[in-house]
Amino acid sequence: MSKDKLQQGLTGRERGMAGGAAGGVARPLPLVLAVGGTQEDWLLPDEVFAEAGCRLLRAHGSDQARESCTAHPPDLVFMPLVIEGRPATGQLRKCLAREPRPVVVVLASNDQIDIAAEAMRLGAHDCLFRPFSRARLARTIHGALKQHRRKHQRSQSALPNDPQCSRHAAPAGLRDPLALPDPQTAVDSLSLARRGFVTASGAMQALLQRARAVARSDAPVFISGETGSGKSWLAQIVHELSPRSARPLVTLTCAGLTPETVDAAFLGPGGALVRAAGGTLHLDELADLSPAVQPRVLHLLERPGPGAGGDGIRVIASTTPDPAVSDPAAMAQTGGLRPDLYYRLHVAPIEVPPLRARDGDAVRIARRRLTMCSEAEGRGFTGFSDSALSMIAGYDWPGNLRELINVVRSVVLLNRGPLVTPDLLPAELRAGAAPRPGPPFSATRRSGAAGVSAGRMRADGLIGMTLAEVERAVIEATIDAESGSLPRAARVLGVSPSTLYRKRNTWSKAGS
Repeated sequence: MSKDKLQQGLTGRERGMAGGAAGGVARPLPLVLAVGGTQEDWLLPDEVFAEAGCRLLRAHGSDQARESCTAHPPDLVFMPLVIEGRPATGQLRKCLAREPRPVVVVLASNDQIDIAAEAMRLGAHDCLFRPFSRARLARTIHGALKQHRRKHQRSQSALPNDPQCSRHAAPAGLRDPLALPDPQTAVDSLSLARRGFVTASGAMQALLQRARAVARSDAPVFISGETGSGKSWLAQIVHELSPRSARPLVTLTCAGLTPETVDAAFLGPGGALVRAAGGTLHLDELADLSPAVQPRVLHLLERPGPGAGGDGIRVIASTTPDPAVSDPAAMAQTGGLRPDLYYRLHVAPIEVPPLRARDGDAVRIARRRLTMCSEAEGRGFTGFSDSALSMIAGYDWPGNLRELINVVRSVVLLNRGPLVTPDLLPAELRAGAAPRPGPPFSATRRSGAAGVSAGRMRADGLIGMTLAEVERAVIEATIDAESGSLPRAARVLGVSPSTLYRKRNTWSKAGS
C-alpha cells in the first residue's frame, strides 16, 4: 500500500487539527485505524468517526493493517476478531505490543464468544457484537477516546503529589472510572464464556444490556428470578463492570439472620459491611429476611460508619419471587418485605429469565459445560448425540442453570464418553423431554377479573371471544396438552419459548 493511498484516508476534516486557544499549538485529531473489508466499511461509517472528532484510516486485510500501523501509528484501532477467515488474536497481540499502545476495539458475532473472551483478556478495550447501532458505535468511540486521552494525560502527568492530580483522584480503594472499560464492554463475552455460560437469546441480550446500563452507577440493584436462574452470577457481572470491581464482592445469605445475629453478621469481626467496604454487598434472597430482622437491616444499610460512609458500598439485592405474586412490588404490600426496605433497594430492577425462555441457550450451555467438565475431570467427551440435544432442548429445566450444570457434571463424572447419548441422561430428563399424551384440547378463558371456564374448544365455542382471548385460549390449551412444557408447546405453535413466556408474564401482571 503506497503512502499516497494511505493519505487518502487522511483528507479534509479527518486530517484536521484540534485547535487550542488563540496562539496555542494545535494538536492532531486522534487517528483511528479501521481494519476489515466491505462489511466493516458498512458497519463503521466515516461520518460517525468524523462527528466524534477523529481521523479515520481504513485497511483491508492484515498486510495493509501492518503497513498502516507503521506509516501512521493509530491512537484507536477497530478490528474484527476474524480476518481473512482466521482468528485475529495474533494480530491483536502485535497491535497491543506497539508503543505507544493503541486503544483496541474488536468486532465480533454471537458465535465468536470464546475468541471475544480471549481478546478481552489480552487487553482489548471493548467488544462490539454485530449487529450494532450507530448510537452504540458512537458510545464506544467516545469511551475509547476517553481511555486514549487518559493514557496521554498519564504519560505527561505531573508528579504524584501534585495537588492538581490528588484533587481529582478516585477515593481510596476505588478504580478510576476512566481506567475501566466502556460501560458497553462485552460482558456477554468475557464473563459468560469464562464461567461456561454462552447465550444468543434475545431475553439474555436484553438482560445484559440492562446490566451494562446500571453497572457504573452506585444505585442499588434489585435482581429477581427463579431458583437457579443465575441471580448470583448476574450480581458478579454488575460488580465486575462497576468502578468498585477492584474491591470485594461480599454475599450475605439473608435466610439465616435473626435479631440476635444480625449485628454480628453486618458489623462484627469479618462482618459483611466491614468486608465489603469500598466494594459491593450482595444480599442473597432478600425476601427470606424475617420481619423481625428487616428494620435492623434497613438501619444498618443507612447508617454511617464502616462500609456505609467514606468509600461506601454498592448494594445488590436478589430474591426468588413467590410464583403467586406477579408483581415484585406486591412483596411490599403483602407483608413479605417492609415497604421502606423494599423501596430503599428496588431502584434498578433486573429480572433474570428462566432457562426455558432463553431460546437455544440450554443446548449452548450444555455443550460449553461438557467441554469444561470433561477437561477438568480428564474424561474424553466430545459432544452430545442429536437425540440427547433434542431432549435437552425439549426439557423445561425447572431448576434452571443449576440443574443443567449438575446434570452435565454428573454425566461426566459417572461415564467416560466420548458421546453423551440419551441413556446417559437422568431418567426424569428423558421423561420430561419426551412427547407425552395430553388431555383433550382445552383451555381456560378469563373475561375481566372474574374469569369464565371454557371447556373443550370448538369453533362455535370461540364465538364472542376477542382475538386476544382466542390467542390466549389456544396458547394455554397447547401448553396444557403438552403437559405444561413451554418448549414443546412453542414447537407446536411455531413460535419461540420466550414468546410464550413473555405473553404469560404479561397476562400475569395484567391480572386478567
